[in-house]
Amino acid sequence: MDATIPSLLGVLFLTFLLAKGLGQIVQRLGAPSMVGEIIAGIVIANVAVGSFSLLGFLSLFPSGNGNLEVVQALAELGLVFLVFYVGMKIRPADLLELGRPAAKIAIFGAIVPFLIGVGLFLAFEGVSNYLAGLFVGIALVATSVGIVAHVLESHGLLEGTEGRLILTAAVIEDIIAFVALAVLLGFARGQSSVDLSYQVGLVVVMAVGLVALTIYVTGPIVRRYLSRVPSERPGDKPISNGPFVLALLLCLGAAALAESFALAAIVGAFLAGIAMGDVAPRYGLARSFGALNEFLVPFFFLFIGLQISGSDLLAVWPLALIVTGIAIAAKIGAGALDSRAHGKQGGLEIGTAMVARGEVGVIIAVSAYQVGALDSDYYTAIVVMAILTAIIGPWMFDRVVRRRRNSARNSGRDPAVGREDPTSAGSEPVPQA
Repeated sequence: MDATIPSLLGVLFLTFLLAKGLGQIVQRLGAPSMVGEIIAGIVIANVAVGSFSLLGFLSLFPSGNGNLEVVQALAELGLVFLVFYVGMKIRPADLLELGRPAAKIAIFGAIVPFLIGVGLFLAFEGVSNYLAGLFVGIALVATSVGIVAHVLESHGLLEGTEGRLILTAAVIEDIIAFVALAVLLGFARGQSSVDLSYQVGLVVVMAVGLVALTIYVTGPIVRRYLSRVPSERPGDKPISNGPFVLALLLCLGAAALAESFALAAIVGAFLAGIAMGDVAPRYGLARSFGALNEFLVPFFFLFIGLQISGSDLLAVWPLALIVTGIAIAAKIGAGALDSRAHGKQGGLEIGTAMVARGEVGVIIAVSAYQVGALDSDYYTAIVVMAILTAIIGPWMFDRVVRRRRNSARNSGRDPAVGREDPTSAGSEPVPQA
């Protein structure tokens, strides 16, 4: 082995160190860590001084000594577990309780960005490659549940009706986006309309089946045999980390099952995560998978950055800014359309809360790029859009909420919940998001 090239463990150490290091720096600046991890990949792919390049030093060329294949495998695992983790944040109980009002918000938040995104692509590129336009539209539909949850929590809104409504709407948007993604990937692979109808039906059957499996099989098994709390019956010893092991098997099994039926692995992982949504908090599964994802997910975002060249990045900035502007305006516009139900202020809060595409937008871009449906320009533009909206969206929501709370405080209302102080006579409720 060439002494100038680090061993595989050395490559993993250096790439992980760079990804996590830049991720932490960016996070301290107020942006999601995924931004720094993608930047780490871009740096590795493009930094070169004379005859020296980071890409060559780490031997991450496709024809190298296998380092790229290992990084790619870790990235694919990271993607599966990331999507499963996003799914676990979804509680079926919330979908049932808040489904109707949240679905209305989600429909506006899905249709408006989708139509604008498809219209933008067709205006620029024509109708000859309409499939790419559909992928662009779906990328604009997506909302980062993780970022929305973090933003709501930082403002103390996550446990209230307002925050749960927004989060449930974001969840429904992601369900719509992932189902549409499964259908579009089928189109991209040349499947017939009969095959696609079969796929949609299969997604529904898998969703129902996984939820039923969790309620009637997985949950009882966890409580009876795998719980961390020892049973009072003598001889019963819980399996070490049993709930986590079972969730891990469910995630990998559902992803493999989805692939075997010509669905994307991420669709199976996402549905499995939703199925575990009610069980996960009881056994701390989010913490367990969060620790696992701390290692694997940075490789996914780093691998995305590896596929972006500096010249492409510079060339697509105008397109990326246009896509980003439309992505922001579309979500805010969708909130404004729903303002009759929630008031002007509430509609603005909903719209700004939904702006961040984050990791979900990136997942859609990667999926479309891997099947050849998106060229490098639109792939790069959507990744940049996902990064910028992940930064701009929380900032906009923070300003909107602060303005509402200041206004409520000045008029004698309770700023914590956005309603008049009940001791104030003749008060009227402030519209809720």
